[in-house]
Amino acid sequence: RVHAGQGSGWVRPRDGRAGTSAMVQRSRAWLLALLASCALLCAHALSPAPTPFTRRSAVLRSIATVAAAPSALALALPCAAMAEEMGGGADEDRMEAAVVTLREAYAALDQADPERAESLFSNCIDEWKSMGLPGAETASLLRLRASARMQLTKPAGALADLDAAYALASKAGVADEVLQILQLRALTLEGLSQWKRAEADLSELLRSELDLSVGGPNPFLRLRRAQTRQHLGNWAGAATDLADAEVLLKEVGDQIRSVLATASLALAHYGAGDTKAFLACTKKLFEVYTKPGSNNPDDLPLLEELSRREAELHLALASHIGGAREPPSAEALARAGEEWSVGCLRLRVYADSLAERRTEEDRRRIAPSPIERASRELARLTGLAPDSPYVTMLPGEGYWWYQEIGATGSSRRRSPLNVRAPLERKSVSCSAFEDCSFALKERDWPDKLVERLAVYRQRVKAAQLL
Repeated sequence: RVHAGQGSGWVRPRDGRAGTSAMVQRSRAWLLALLASCALLCAHALSPAPTPFTRRSAVLRSIATVAAAPSALALALPCAAMAEEMGGGADEDRMEAAVVTLREAYAALDQADPERAESLFSNCIDEWKSMGLPGAETASLLRLRASARMQLTKPAGALADLDAAYALASKAGVADEVLQILQLRALTLEGLSQWKRAEADLSELLRSELDLSVGGPNPFLRLRRAQTRQHLGNWAGAATDLADAEVLLKEVGDQIRSVLATASLALAHYGAGDTKAFLACTKKLFEVYTKPGSNNPDDLPLLEELSRREAELHLALASHIGGAREPPSAEALARAGEEWSVGCLRLRVYADSLAERRTEEDRRRIAPSPIERASRELARLTGLAPDSPYVTMLPGEGYWWYQEIGATGSSRRRSPLNVRAPLERKSVSCSAFEDCSFALKERDWPDKLVERLAVYRQRVKAAQLL
C-alpha cells in the first residue's frame, strides 16, 4: 500500500516494506505524475490521516484537489487510476511515456499554451482509449482539451468534447466530474448563442450548487441563467434569478455587481410586464449607483459599466414615459425630455472619461514614468509581482494571481482556464439609441420597451418639425 509523505509530495511504501512488482510500478507512476503538481499536497491537507490509496480514495482526493487548487487541473485522478488499472502486468515503458505526455499537457495549459496543450491532450485521449482505462478519466481529459479549444476560439470542437465527456462521466456516475463539465459546457453554449441548452445546463448546476467546488448559493450562475432566460423571452424567470443574485452579491460584499444586478432587474421587470417594479428598481439604482467603490483596478471596467447602465436607464425611463400608447400630457413629455437629456449628458461624460483613461493606461503600459518603474521594482520587497494590477494600476490584465519564477523574478499568469471574455469598454453615445435595433440587440432591452422607445423618438421628431 502507498501513501503520501508528510509535506513532501513523494510516495513511499508504508511501514518500510518494498511490496510487489505492481507496487513498484504504481509508485513510479505516482512519482512521475506528482512531481509536476501540488495536487496531492492540497488533497493531503484536506485529509491528513495517512490512509491507504484505493480507487475510491484516489478519486475523492483528486476531486478535493480541483476545489482547493484549480491550477493543478486534477492531475491525481488520471495518473493514479492509470497506475492502478495497469498494474505489474502492463508495459512499463508505455505507461511511463503516457504519464510524461500527460504531465507535458498539464504544463502547457498551466503556461497558457493552449495550442500545444490541445495536441498533447489529444495524444493522451487516444492512449487512454487504447489502454482501455475508465471512461471517467477519458472524460476528464476531454474536458481539459475542450478548455484548450475554448482558448483557441474553437467552440464547436470544444462542445463536441464536452458532449462526449458528459456522456462518459454520466455513465460512470462521477457526479463531481459531471458538474465541472456542465460549467464549461454552459459557457461554451452561451458563446454559441444556444440559449435553450445553456439554460438547461445552468439549471442542472443550480440544482446541485451545494455540491460545487465552492458550495453554497451561487449568484454568478443565477446571473448567467438570467441572461439566457432573457434571450429566450422568459423575463419573469430572469427577474427571479436577478433578484436572488442581487441579494446574494450584497451579502458577500460585492456591491458593484449587486447594483449592476439591480439595473438588469429593472429591465427584466419591464419585460415581464411589471412596470411598478421597473420604476421602483430604477429609482433605487439612481439612489445607490454612486456608492460602490473599489481599490482594485480590475474592478474599473465594472464601475464604468455601472456608470453607463445608470445613464441608459434614464433613456429607458424617458422611453417609458414618452412612448405611452395614449398621447402623453405636456408635463409627461417634459419629464421624458429631462430624463433623456440627463441620460445623454451622462453618456457623454462616460465616453470622455473612458477615452482619457484609455490614453493614460496606454501611456503607462508603453512608457511608464521613472516613478512608476521604481514602484514596480520596489513591489518585490513586499512580495508583489512587478506587473500585478495592484502595482501597475492597470485594469483588464487577465491575471487572477501571480507567481515569481526563479532568479529572474518575472511573473506569469496563473489561471489559463479563464475562458470568460473580458468586459468590453466601448464608447457609446446617445445617438445610438435613435436606431431602436441598437437597444434591442446590443442592450437586450425588452420588446415592449423598444416599442415605446420608437414611439417616443417619433413624437420628439414630430414636435421638432412643428
